[in-house]
Amino acid sequence: MNRILSNLLALSVFMAFCLTSAAFGTELSIPPFKAKPGDIIDVPLMIDAVDNLSGIKLVMNYDTEILTFKNAKKTKQTASLMHIVNSKKPGSLILVMAGAKGIQGKDFSILSLKFEVKKDLKGNRTTQIKIPEIQMMTDQLKDIKCSIRANPFTILAEGQAPEKPKEDATKAPQKAEKSEVADKKSEGSSEKPAKPADASDQGAEKPAKAVGKSEPDTKSDTKKSQ
Repeated sequence: MNRILSNLLALSVFMAFCLTSAAFGTELSIPPFKAKPGDIIDVPLMIDAVDNLSGIKLVMNYDTEILTFKNAKKTKQTASLMHIVNSKKPGSLILVMAGAKGIQGKDFSILSLKFEVKKDLKGNRTTQIKIPEIQMMTDQLKDIKCSIRANPFTILAEGQAPEKPKEDATKAPQKAEKSEVADKKSEGSSEKPAKPADASDQGAEKPAKAVGKSEPDTKSDTKKSQ
């Protein structure tokens, strides 16, 4: 009796283990992007590690004021899976992928989404592809636990980034003007000591004129004596 109970207990533990650990967890991520208005970008849906992946369902939302969806393409790793993308509703994508045999791998893209950035955007923008619903399963129809990490996109408006070099260019002429003013001041200060020298020269000429005046007086005295 005890042996039967122990066997039943072992069987129940084994079944619970199979249900919880038949498929391990994985992470689906979207890398960060930087783009300009009018750019075409390919956004990969990355998987860090998975084993026996046979079915995928994703619901994704994006901002139609910034992005326009173009198409979706499979990768080499998911070539054996069929896929359908429902993009009838602007701003929403529903992706379904399925195959008879599961795939496995590490750090690979399951799908590439192509978007066009709107051309008439003004100012820098930040947006994100949100994934409110995700489901993965094996070829034995067992769920694969999956987490999501969707990084934001940065849209850089044209003409805003080069503002700093323009400011630096205006500073250069100002520095040149300041240096010219400093040179003029230094030249003016060097000319000032020359003035006392001119004054001394004028003072030295005056005694010479006084000597010239005394000569007529001596001649007049000699005439009178005669």
